[in-house]
Formats: sequence, structure tokens, C-alpha cells
Amino acid sequence: MVSSTTKDKPLTYVGCLFFLFVSILVLDVSFVFGDTIEIFPGDSFETAVENLNPGDVLIVHEGTYTDTGRVSVSVKGTVDTPVIIKGADHESPPLITRSGSVQNTINVEGASYLTIKGLEITGNGGDGINLNRNPSYITIYDCDDGVYVRWGGTNLVLANNAIYCPGKTAVNSSSSVNGTIKSNYVEGSMHGDSIDNSKFFSGGSYLNAFFDASNRDFWPKVGSVLVKNAFSDLAPEQDFNYSRRIHPSDVGAYETKGRSSNPGWHITAGFKELPNANIMLPPLSLLLLDPEP
Repeated sequence: MVSSTTKDKPLTYVGCLFFLFVSILVLDVSFVFGDTIEIFPGDSFETAVENLNPGDVLIVHEGTYTDTGRVSVSVKGTVDTPVIIKGADHESPPLITRSGSVQNTINVEGASYLTIKGLEITGNGGDGINLNRNPSYITIYDCDDGVYVRWGGTNLVLANNAIYCPGKTAVNSSSSVNGTIKSNYVEGSMHGDSIDNSKFFSGGSYLNAFFDASNRDFWPKVGSVLVKNAFSDLAPEQDFNYSRRIHPSDVGAYETKGRSSNPGWHITAGFKELPNANIMLPPLSLLLLDPEP
């Protein structure tokens, strides 16, 4: 089922990027949105994203969306009419995947003022998200382990990410980026960029970085290279457990504060438990998964 409503009143959007871990400063801008479209399992993700107009919000409800065609997002939002593709609030991230011939799961082509958040994205041999044809003002929230991203455009931000793809391509930057790239920790090969101890740092092995990555426990180990090494100017106010960040901040989803294990919610099937219904929730996570070799 696809449902659509129109919102014509301004609202204030306050966003922060965290979790694995595209980060950006908090925004406070008044926008006027167009239609709000909701899709459910059985609907075509491809059809929905390829028919977006400036100002639209696409809400993708939990479940699996498998397309066989080439998914191209080319909508040109503006500063006043941005476009948002997001997982539904208070639901597990929807899985966006594909079958058939090897192809990128999502191609962002020439789009502008576009935000993608709260989705789990897997591929069948292509890129999870491929940015090309000079997109601009693209925001991707909260990337988890195994990120393979090819980008080109302007005003992009990639900061405080833990990008772990052992034995595979971790970073593929196919063209120069006019944006901010800071403090991303990498395991895996790199193309178009290299470890420079400013934009990208060596993340070492995921075995030493996380408590138990094989079982989806991405809490940084004591002594992990991720601890206290974030670029704090681009760190969000809260971590994935709604715990306030401190300075210096940790890279990735969590702020350990000296703790050896995760005191909050663990990544499991089903809904995330919320500590307080009245809190302002941080954005959901975008998971770009690359299976271990």
C-alpha cells in the first residue's frame, strides 16, 4: 500500500548525524515539504524514489524491498524544498536490496538537497549507494560496518565513520569532493584516496576495534583506535544509546566513557527499546552491510 498526504506548513528540522557514522553539525532551518509518501513491503522502492518531487518525504516501513531494475534517485530538491528518504520512526530499519544482475542497490545521480536515513542497504555485488553525475547537498545518515561508497559532488560531509571491510574495498572515491572529510577509520582497500591521518586513518582490524563484531556488537573495545579519536566539531550531541557525547568524542555509534561493554540496546531483530517516550530521538541508522570475507 502506498499512501500520500500533503504538508504545507513550515516545520523546524533539527538533525544530527551519528552511528557509523556520517556526522554533520546540527541544523535548524525552516522547510516547506511537499507530499509525504509511505510504502510498505510489496510496494516498489524503485518506483517510489524515482517519482519523488522537490519537498517530498518518503517513509519506508519496516520489511524487505527487493527490486530488479536499476534504482536511480535524481530528484533535485532545493534549500527550501529538500527531499527525505527515511525509515519509519520507531520501527526496525527496512531492508533495501536487489536481485537479478549485479548492480548498485541505489544510484544517486545528479540529485540535490537529498537526505537518506534509517535504511539497511545490502547489495548483490555492486555498490550499496553510488553517488555520481555531480550530486550536491547529499546527506547520508549513520552508516554501519562495511561501507562501500563512490561519490562525486559538492558540499558533502563524511566524518567520524568506522569503515571496516576486511579484504574488500572500504572507500572508492571516483572524483574530487568539495566538502568536509574528517576522521574516518578504515580497514580494507582504498581507491582514489589513501590513509593520510586527517581524512582517513588506519582502523586496524575489526577484531581489535569492536567488542564482538561477528555478533553485531559494535561497542568499541577498551583501547580501541576508535576511542577518543573523533573530530569533535562534527560529533552529534548524543550517541546511539541517547548518551551525551563528551570531548574528546569516540568514532562511530557509541560514546564509551571508559565502559568496557554496551550498557544500552544491542542490535537484534525487532524494535529498539526506547528509554523514555518523551525524549527527542536521534536519527535512525543507515546500515551498508558488506559480509566478512
